[in-house]
Amino acid sequence: DTDIELARFQNQPKRVLILDACTPTPDQDSGSLRMLNLMQILKDLGYQVSFIPENMAHFNQYTTHLQQLGVECVYGPKFKTPIDYLKTKGQVFNLVILSRYYVAKPLMSSIRSYCKNATLWFDTVDLHYLREQRMAEISTDPQLIKSANTTKQHELAVAEACDLTLVVSPYEKDVLAKELPRLKVDVLSNIHEIFGNKNTFENRQDIMFIGGYQHTPNVDGLLWFVEEIFPLICQSIPLIKLHVIGSKAPQKIIDLGQHPNIEFHGFVENIDPFMETIKVAVAPLRFGAGVKGKVNMSMSHGQPVVGTKVAVEGMYTTHEKDVMMADEPEAFAQSVVKLYQDEQLWNQVSKGGLENVKQWFSFDAAKAQITKLLNQSTDQDKNTPNIK
Repeated sequence: DTDIELARFQNQPKRVLILDACTPTPDQDSGSLRMLNLMQILKDLGYQVSFIPENMAHFNQYTTHLQQLGVECVYGPKFKTPIDYLKTKGQVFNLVILSRYYVAKPLMSSIRSYCKNATLWFDTVDLHYLREQRMAEISTDPQLIKSANTTKQHELAVAEACDLTLVVSPYEKDVLAKELPRLKVDVLSNIHEIFGNKNTFENRQDIMFIGGYQHTPNVDGLLWFVEEIFPLICQSIPLIKLHVIGSKAPQKIIDLGQHPNIEFHGFVENIDPFMETIKVAVAPLRFGAGVKGKVNMSMSHGQPVVGTKVAVEGMYTTHEKDVMMADEPEAFAQSVVKLYQDEQLWNQVSKGGLENVKQWFSFDAAKAQITKLLNQSTDQDKNTPNIK
């Protein structure tokens, strides 16, 4: 069966297999949006894309949407585990992309055995151990520090076992260069459509926070903002409202809606009306890693963002040019008020944000980078025929 399969694909497009924790939900988190857009670009570049979620589940409209894009989705009961699929189909793939270290780790040896013709890319999504280390620093919990160190060992082991490790920011590339200088690392950041600014300064009002609340930094950051920063903003702009948007909110986030100046919306199917009518987005994250999709998304709609340094890390930003940056409650509140009241500054940051996304995070930028990485992988295969 496999010989026939190989013969069938002799003159066919190259094949890439992607493994991730679960099927992308691009309307709920930025990692999913990046993954979906990566698949779209690989398809545009002529690759045949297959996708396996670790849980082997058909995830309703999200799986159907991938299939409509022309992605082969692998799920039960036909194959019980990813390894069942790899046994029968592994050798037809030229490239395997493993997303997240905890998905990759248990599958590494099987992938090397069954995908003998494939180059392996490890897509970190964000450096998990870096995020955990920063969280541990804030909480000073010895258990969290221990857990971050374990994550670091696992993550670096997966990176060493793959041919290329992908990170989302130059900052994380530098972090890995210090840890493992011999590692082959490159940047593939978030990928966003450019929507443009659909509304003027005077036709917008209020501020917003968006995020998936299964992600600890979002819960921590929003609660910190409401406690320490928002009261200072309300002193200057008493009628301002904070709109809280995003899926999987715990009760303490839902309860914020009881505040007279806060509106809790939860999961919103179409985000565009918020992006087009709200004046300023806030990203008050105290820890985290990677590049924040919430910041990219606002920028891609021409909506200015006030964020902490960790929220805009790895995004090539400049204070007052394409974002407002502040880490202390007082300075953060002042930045929001200034941006909210100064039309000239608002227009500058709106325009700068759009230019930033176009240059670094657009489909064109990602397609150029992915093409470069694929060409390098092909050259590497030619030069090192016995490595696999």
